[in-house]
Amino acid sequence: MGSTDALNLGIDDPLQHFRSSRIEGALHELWYATAKAALASFDDQTETQTVYSPAPTIALSASGAVTTITNGIKVPFPRVDATTINTDGDPNFSHGGVAQGKQLVSSGDVTRGTLLTGGGAASARWIGRHSFWFTGQKFGIYVRTLANPLVIQVWVNGRPLSLSPSSNAVGVPERRHYEIDFGSVDTRLVEFRIHPNTAEINGVTIGPADSIRRMALRKRLAILGDSIAGGANGIGTEFVWGDRMAPRFGMDNWQLSIGGTGYGVTAGVSDYFTRIPDAVAAAPDILIVCGGQNDLGISQAAMTTLATTLFQALQAALPTTIILALGCHHVGEQISQNVQNIDLGVRAAAAACGIPFRSLIDPNNIYATTPNWTVSTSYLVGDVVRETTTFRNVLVCHTAHTSASSGLPDMTKFYAQSLFTGTGKVGTVTGRGNADVFIQADGIHPTALGHQALDGAISDFVAHSLRRIVDVG
Repeated sequence: MGSTDALNLGIDDPLQHFRSSRIEGALHELWYATAKAALASFDDQTETQTVYSPAPTIALSASGAVTTITNGIKVPFPRVDATTINTDGDPNFSHGGVAQGKQLVSSGDVTRGTLLTGGGAASARWIGRHSFWFTGQKFGIYVRTLANPLVIQVWVNGRPLSLSPSSNAVGVPERRHYEIDFGSVDTRLVEFRIHPNTAEINGVTIGPADSIRRMALRKRLAILGDSIAGGANGIGTEFVWGDRMAPRFGMDNWQLSIGGTGYGVTAGVSDYFTRIPDAVAAAPDILIVCGGQNDLGISQAAMTTLATTLFQALQAALPTTIILALGCHHVGEQISQNVQNIDLGVRAAAAACGIPFRSLIDPNNIYATTPNWTVSTSYLVGDVVRETTTFRNVLVCHTAHTSASSGLPDMTKFYAQSLFTGTGKVGTVTGRGNADVFIQADGIHPTALGHQALDGAISDFVAHSLRRIVDVG
């Protein structure tokens, strides 16, 4: 595991402004302990998520059918007024990822997440993860379908019932119960999420001898980004790196990412600045700003100005939030000058604002200090060099050889060291780097395994950053 010197922070004391004002008292020790415990597992970025066992019996009631729970009692979300529910003061349910007033109530007394201020794309939603302690054997989630299929994900005691969300064929509209029978009475932590495009919900139905109670609120992680954070091409929220990472730190992921957006690609929904109100509404404990791949073509200087302005606005609006920054997503062995401009621009802005930064094209922060690759030179396995004209990447020798007297490095004998490397993708594998399995067929977006790799790398960054915050506190 790398030292904290490999944080890509870029400044002498990047967390000075967090001292005594950002994390205090027990929170210092809590996050420090969480970070230390989490660090032990971060080296294995292929860790798989296990499912809840023993598997319960799951059934979706027929259209128009009442619940099969005998003398069932409906526990609804309480109203604030005619159009919203009380997400903050609900005595029975915690609503992770849903801000006050961000749940709409329909005439049927059912709810769904509302659009963010930044746009109307399917990913641009508060997608609530509803949580509660349940004592009993069987409960039903009450829904009114909006689309076919109904897409629902359920977690029990922190583990999913299945790695993929349940996709259920339904008519539209229909009122149904998604019922889960554990086979025995016990107290369990239950969480569920229904994609707001597919159904409205209003609480659960339990048996007359059963009970539910609100779980303690988790800390809030929010990610202001694009489709690399929000998921694309069928990669749902249950697979994206933020949702995988948040539970490691006892947090909920508040979805602020919208595909196709960036620091300044266009005015309106594509501009991160227009979503500052969403970040303020989320009031996160940690906010990660990531992206830039949709901003290619912006000069390094202009990128620094844009990112600095955004970071300063976020710091002013969220004075108690820990803000972290990630560099530009990129796939391949060769890193273009445009990508470097974005990455270096965000790096400089983060340094100017005292914000920890991690590059995805130079994740170990060694490009600037690594010796250049040269011609007519003997290289041994493990030698590390950089190529600055075409590849603009750090290269590690995996096959001993002597370089040619002219030209570029022989990339059959080197591995590139950006996070996603290689010339392949799913469906078109080349055996060069991890892109064969980590990158979708479009050549851009991470697969579920790619998000798992991002989870490992970014969790490491967050854990190191929290440790630094505690150490300087």
